[in-house]
Amino acid sequence: MATNPSLGHIVWYDLMTQDAEKSKSFYTELLGLQTMPVDMGPTPYSMLAVDGDPFGGIVDMGAVPEMAEIPSHWMCYIEVEDVAAAAAKCSELGGKVMKEPDEIPGYGKFAVLEDPTGGFFAAWTSAEPKEPRAPEAFKPGMVCWNELKTTDVDAARKFYQAMHGWNEDEMTMGDGSTYYVQKAGDRGQGGIMQVPMEGIPSHWCQYFMVPSVDEVNQRALDMGGAQLKEPTDIPGMGRFSVLSDPTHAVFAIYEITASSEEC
Repeated sequence: MATNPSLGHIVWYDLMTQDAEKSKSFYTELLGLQTMPVDMGPTPYSMLAVDGDPFGGIVDMGAVPEMAEIPSHWMCYIEVEDVAAAAAKCSELGGKVMKEPDEIPGYGKFAVLEDPTGGFFAAWTSAEPKEPRAPEAFKPGMVCWNELKTTDVDAARKFYQAMHGWNEDEMTMGDGSTYYVQKAGDRGQGGIMQVPMEGIPSHWCQYFMVPSVDEVNQRALDMGGAQLKEPTDIPGMGRFSVLSDPTHAVFAIYEITASSEEC
């Protein structure tokens, strides 16, 4: 059996939203994304793409009564060898299975999981595995980085490394804190850091590549978004800001500077 080249990689993103039309309008105008309706079963679903190249989707939770109380949020999908085995392993490692393994015919199998610190993500096994997208293949408008802001950094690091075989690099931040870059092989998948203040639950945040953080940030605010972290430079790497969309889903935007090697 051939090895799945995407194992351990974050390969997809879904916006779980309580107002699909408002979300589509916001992200298509803000980031220039295209939406394409796809039959994924009883829950309305639209793929998100840049120049016809899909990288994620929008799940219309507002159309599903049993999902009416779930806040809008972005969720990443991590490729695994076997979804059922991953769900069982998550439980063994102190996490929870929020949605039992299910199949999307023709696409793959998934389960929604919660890590021991409260961060949500999905385990995914593609029906037709392919090479993960290389950093140089990211296009403006796509997610180019992921970040787990967690209430327990050490517990989160231990969990994800055991779940997905990730290794890590450590970076010292400007405030003296440590940022832990999680890698599948030699390719970065995301960072793990402490939540910025008490009362904020653990959550994954997606960074969308943009040509100008300041311009896109202002446009997001003009369109009904809210500022959570003002535009800020990361010396030698880039510039970013953190926002919430009009349905209150949190996301970030990222501008690569001339000295950046990757998003």
